[in-house]
Amino acid sequence: GVLEALMVMIRIELERLALVNQEETSGRRSLRRAFRKMLRPMVQLRNSQPWGADAVRFLSRLVSEQDNDITELVNDNNSY
Repeated sequence: GVLEALMVMIRIELERLALVNQEETSGRRSLRRAFRKMLRPMVQLRNSQPWGADAVRFLSRLVSEQDNDITELVNDNNSY
């Protein structure tokens, strides 16, 4: 329903940001680069869309949720 639609919308933006970041970074692999690749889209999401800050808060609340259905929804939409 609505939660899934929101997750898809957020995932699409995170994937777009990850793709832009991937094009900007190249070179040697390192732990720092791995963490940056994983976390940078979340940081950038706050400023990339008018709803970005709300999306980050929404995701943080979902991730802390203990409901199995919510956990499955988050895991299914975590592909960036």
